[in-house]
Parts: sequence; C-alpha cells; structure tokens
Amino acid sequence: MSHGLTLQELIRWEALATSLGAKHWRVYDTGIPAFDAKTSEVSEVSNSHYEFGGYLAGSLGVQSEGPYVIVNSTVFQTRSLWAWKWILRSPDGFKAPIYGDATPSPDPHIEEIPHPY
Repeated sequence: MSHGLTLQELIRWEALATSLGAKHWRVYDTGIPAFDAKTSEVSEVSNSHYEFGGYLAGSLGVQSEGPYVIVNSTVFQTRSLWAWKWILRSPDGFKAPIYGDATPSPDPHIEEIPHPY
C-alpha cells in the first residue's frame, strides 16, 4: 500500500518481494503514482477511505489460497522490516491467519506484548 508511489519506493517494494520469494506481488497506490513508477505491479485505487480502500482492493484481488501479506509503505520508514522477514521466513510458516504491524516491542519484559508485536 502506498500513497504517491515513487520509482525509488517501487524499487524497494520489488526488493522486498524478491527477498521474501513472493511469486506474485502488487502495490496498491491510493495517491497518484509517479509516471516512472507505473508498472504492471502497480494499481491505482481509491483514497476515499485512506489506506483501507487499498486494503479492500487487495482483498478483492485474492484469487487463491495465501498466505498473503498486506502492509503499507511505512514498512520502509518506521517499521521493522527484519521482523516481517523473520515472520515470513519462519520454517513453521504462519502461525496466525492475520499479522498486524511487525514492530519491535518497546519493552520485551512486558508479557502482554509479544515480540515482535
């Protein structure tokens, strides 16, 4: 999920998809993607519900069993990319049907907060 995709960000999405071994990947852009970032992997979607319009578009595009990962572009700025890769590369596979934001726990000693949470 992006808003105003740039070519540099598209390159980061492609690198992430490649590092995870994704067979199929897509970027849903709720803004206007830059001219040089318009590829077959990029879909412009409505911003009427902010990023949730993009999440809806992504869920409607599901045509086979997952697993699927839906993240927005903050994964590159304020989130823990290593944590996402750790979860997705786990030899046990997915242990939950849905993962939220993979962000390192602010305090690993708090039992209620799993790591990563």
